[in-house]
Parts: sequence; C-alpha cells; structure tokens
Amino acid sequence: MPFTRYTSNVDAHGVIVLKLSGGTLISPPSFTFYNAAASENTLAGGASVRVISPSISVIGFIGNGGTLTFNNIDGGESRTKLVSVDYINADFVFENTECSNCRNSFFSVNGGDLVQVQMPISGQVSIDIEIL
Repeated sequence: MPFTRYTSNVDAHGVIVLKLSGGTLISPPSFTFYNAAASENTLAGGASVRVISPSISVIGFIGNGGTLTFNNIDGGESRTKLVSVDYINADFVFENTECSNCRNSFFSVNGGDLVQVQMPISGQVSIDIEIL
C-alpha cells in the first residue's frame, strides 16, 4: 500500500531528504486576481491606499482598527475559494510568543467568524476560505 502521509522529527538546522516516486500529476490551481486597491473594495478605520509606483498600489495600515473588505467576490459553484495573500511585514516583534516575528491577521467571510492567520516576516500565505 502506498504512503499517504509521512512524519519525521528534524533537529534544529537539520535536513531530511525524501525521494518521492509514483506520484500523480495534477493540474495547478487557478487563481483570480483581486486587487486590494480596487475602488469597489471598502477601506475603514485608517486603512488607506499607498502608491508604490505608477503601476503598483497597495493597502497600508490594516490592523489596529484598519480594515480592508473585498466586495463582489463570487465563490462559484463550490462556494469555496483558495485565497493567496501577498503582504509586506518588515516588523521585528519579539514579544509574540506564538510566532516570533509574525503579525496575526484575521479573516472573515460575509461577516462570519474570524479566522486567525499568522503572517511571518514578508512573504506569501495561502488559506482556504468558504464563501457562505
């Protein structure tokens, strides 16, 4: 019977090498891009558009009351979206014992319960969201 899960403990700064074979090729997920700085979105509580260059705008000051609401996102037939968030976090926060140098972000869909996502120093994170 083929393995469907493998678990191993690796020491700090350790390495583990796995050779995988017999896998099944699947199609990559498809994404729809939703621009955070689009005019149909709602900014509140101090969140604001920041122009980085003539072709790039981002939303700054999200958190501490600042919010960004994406409007008019269709969950499609499955009512589920895979959401990928690009973000900038250059803060060094040493007192967050849950995740050193992370910012806690909270996502809510259609007024539903908040889901906490930890955003480490600059990068990208993907989360699954169900559209109700």
